[in-house]
This record gives sequence, C-alpha cells and structure tokens, in this order.
Amino acid sequence: MTSPLFYLASTSPRRRELLESWGFVFELINPQVEESKFPHESPVAYVQRMSSLKSLRGWESISVQQKELLPVLGADTIVCTNENRILGKPRDKVEARLFLSLLSGTDHSVLTAVSLTDRSGKTFSSLSTSKVTFKKLSALEIDQYVKSGEPLDKAGAYGIQGGAKAFVEKIEGSFTGIIGLPKTQTMQLLCRVGITSTAGIFIDRRVTSQFQKRV
Repeated sequence: MTSPLFYLASTSPRRRELLESWGFVFELINPQVEESKFPHESPVAYVQRMSSLKSLRGWESISVQQKELLPVLGADTIVCTNENRILGKPRDKVEARLFLSLLSGTDHSVLTAVSLTDRSGKTFSSLSTSKVTFKKLSALEIDQYVKSGEPLDKAGAYGIQGGAKAFVEKIEGSFTGIIGLPKTQTMQLLCRVGITSTAGIFIDRRVTSQFQKRV
C-alpha cells in the first residue's frame, strides 16, 4: 500500500475524486472550521480566509494527534452573484430554490481558493475565478432539480458535473475550479513542496466555451 503524500482537509467527495483521478495518494482529515463571514468581508477575502483556515486547522490537528507531519491541502468554493452576494451551501430546499432562481438567466462567479500548509506550518494559497452563465430556468426545472437532492451539499445549490449541467450555457475559466478544486493551482502548490502526480502534470487551461458542446 502506497503511503499518503499529504492530507486533504475536506469532506467533499468531488475534491477527493479529482485528486484521485490526477494520481495523488493522500489521507482525508476533517478539521472543524467556523465558516461565518465577517461583516463587510469581500467574497475574495472570505474564500481565501476559509481555504487558509482549513489547511492550517488541519495541520494543527495532526500536530496535536501526533500523526505523521505531512503537508495539508485545504480548499473553499463559493458562488457569487453580480451583486457580490455569496451563495454557499443551501440550508434547506427552500433556500436551494431561492439560489437557483437568483442564478437563472444570468451569469455568476465561482471562486475557489486552494491553500497548502507545509510541514513547518507555513501556508501558501492560490485563487481560481471562473464565470458561469445559466439559461433561464422554469419553476418546474428548479423544482425537479431540488427534489433530486443534489443541490443541498453544493455551493450555489448546483453541481456543474451533475444534473445542473443542463442549466449551463457557457463557462469561462477553470472547469475543475468550478467543481471545487482548480487543477493548475493545486498542482502548483503541491509541486512547491515537492509533491508531483504519479499520472504526470496536467494543465487546466482557462477556457471560454459553450458548455453544451463540451459534454
């Protein structure tokens, strides 16, 4: 059995699946982080703070538990409307419907910050910013998607790699960043501490495309 190269401070199955598909071996940890936004905190400042806090809290937890001191990767993703309203994970189906209604027929930003705390406790961070355009959604489309249960554990109440791909007209930016872990930034941070993928180096080029033609 191959030993892990780092810890992933996340319970997101999407981030785990992405890292596995890139050939990394790692161990999951789940640090407890208070995710409340500070008053007047910008979306960029918020997502970067959350990402850094997750990796640092993860590093602190493995130190306390006297586990092998490996680098800790953390990430945070938010959906942000053009009015700078942050849409996190919906609290319930009512809020999921509200979020999807706000995104309907317009574009929005998806911000994913990635942070890596090295063995010494020093944290490095990077930010991916992408734009997603939704078609106009009918009340029936929103209701059926919410009933599927998929929106309830996802920022902005949708997963671009799941049923919501039918809602997307265009993306500009990092597809994996929209899912929750930008490939290029993640690779660069891991390379900084000497960790490379067994599957080779991948480049997640920024794209502008009609999404329906890509899937």
